[in-house]
Amino acid sequence: MRLATKFILFLFTAILLGTFSVLFYQSGSGSVSGSNTEWHLTEAQASSLEAYRKAEKAFDDKNYNQTLEYLDIALELIPKNVAAILFYSMMCSFLGEYDLAIVQLEKARAFLRAKGDHRSAAALESERETLIELREEKASPLIKLAPQK
Repeated sequence: MRLATKFILFLFTAILLGTFSVLFYQSGSGSVSGSNTEWHLTEAQASSLEAYRKAEKAFDDKNYNQTLEYLDIALELIPKNVAAILFYSMMCSFLGEYDLAIVQLEKARAFLRAKGDHRSAAALESERETLIELREEKASPLIKLAPQK
């Protein structure tokens, strides 16, 4: 359980403190202008950001089914939304779906490397190793989805 706690703390920190939120805006043709770092988002980026924020709220409300639905929407609109990919990886790990969590984490790392952000990509390597250890330990899921009606 120590490994699960370590991974959870990392991802909660990343999501709640917005460590990766700026990466979201790098996933399209949005631009930055002015000294106040004003973001100009495309319609798809704005909609993806809205879905991401709804996913955060659903997660806070412990509505995990809805969290995944909103993340699916965010990623359908902007497939390279690194923040949403990492959130999705976290959800997969919480559900005990470690192989899928690793795939999503690797996808985020690949997008970061493609953008030239090798430092952030490298920072995720220890999280990948943690997920592999959780998979090998067959760690129990931390959350469960509600039955579909």
